[in-house]
Amino acid sequence: MEKKTYFLAVYENELGKFSGRFADFECVCDDGDTLEELIYNAKELLNFTVAYMVDHKQALPEPSG
Repeated sequence: MEKKTYFLAVYENELGKFSGRFADFECVCDDGDTLEELIYNAKELLNFTVAYMVDHKQALPEPSG
């Protein structure tokens, strides 16, 4: 399988916590109390999403940027 790199957009939300989303996936977004927590959570969610898509023979989006 070809390796793809997806970028996480990170921003501080109105609660002073961190939010992030992968632009190449419609519903892959997460939050964290700290930047480190957000990155960990987002990686886990992305890995789960990619595994699900592969298992169900769905095409992965091409990375933007």
